Amino acid sequence: MSDSTTANDTRDILGGYVQELIGIEEVGQDDLLLDIGGNSLIATMLANRVELAWDFRPTMIELMTCKFGELVDLCTERRGFHGK
Repeated sequence: MSDSTTANDTRDILGGYVQELIGIEEVGQDDLLLDIGGNSLIATMLANRVELAWDFRPTMIELMTCKFGELVDLCTERRGFHGK
């Protein structure tokens, strides 16, 4: 699988998690979780989903302070180490 395919897959999956947890239709590259209706409980649920899907757990600081595009990059990089 190419790097761009992996990044697109990650963006789609992670975006789906965020959309479902917050109840929004679209997540933009520059969106912060807190700015689009997220909170610490939603961040915890998102971390749980990421961990189940890709065998690593993003930190609360990463989830609360990174823009969505940065989270996609972080997850793409880390999931590459686990082969999923």
